[in-house]
Amino acid sequence: MNASGRIALGMSGGVDSAVSAALLMRAGYEVVGVTCRFRDNAATERAAADAAAVCSQLGIRHETPECVGEFERCVVEPFVSSYAAGLTPSPCVGCNARCKMPALVRVADELGCDRIATGHYARIARLSDSGRFVVKRALDARKDQSYMLSLLSQEQLARLVLPLGAMTKAEVRVIAADLGLVVAEKAESQDNCFIEGDYRPFLRARGVARCDEKRKRTRAGGGRCGKLAGSFPIHNVSSFRRRRPPVCFALIKQQFLLFVKCLLNCRARYCRMRQIRYT
Repeated sequence: MNASGRIALGMSGGVDSAVSAALLMRAGYEVVGVTCRFRDNAATERAAADAAAVCSQLGIRHETPECVGEFERCVVEPFVSSYAAGLTPSPCVGCNARCKMPALVRVADELGCDRIATGHYARIARLSDSGRFVVKRALDARKDQSYMLSLLSQEQLARLVLPLGAMTKAEVRVIAADLGLVVAEKAESQDNCFIEGDYRPFLRARGVARCDEKRKRTRAGGGRCGKLAGSFPIHNVSSFRRRRPPVCFALIKQQFLLFVKCLLNCRARYCRMRQIRYT
């Protein structure tokens, strides 16, 4: 990775974005660290402080734009409304495309940065036949985050640099330690960034009254086969996902019912999909 010019790097205060800053500097970029303030809480303050400490160590500029309103509108409100509708939201994927990247692009434009960067473990490539940009898996399959960037637009991908796409987490830790970065041993955070612990109290406070109810799970063709508490995150239920033959689901939210049927017997002629991004 050899480059030049100014680049805006999204920094969360973790080791990945810290090492990304160092790698971008090594490649020849003039790096500006950007920590967007999406929530007004202690965790945000800690993240901003850690990112600022790294930028001070590396001798680069650090910006902390206020983005609370955007985050509420683009991430939190859709998350709540999806659960209220009986769906299973994936807030982080939508956040990257509709909140984090637009905020990073806006700051980059204000500061005269040609490119943007993040510490995601994924790669960007350009197809030779169509010229379109695509998101590719990271070389480290255990850390691959290409799914998190799956909704990015062509305009966003065209400007995005991902320094960690060909690295392992262990290699990133080694670089951080060698550089003496203050976040070299910082633990990873995998949780939903705007909910601490159980999501149901959060939903109740937002007016989702049925998040604690028991949802009946019913076999198509008759016979109840148990109940599930709260909303039903289909992609997280390993006991169903590993069934052979595979099963499909039908959610009747008005009756709080979830129907389960063998996929081989569905005889479905079509399926309905939305928020598809072809890259």
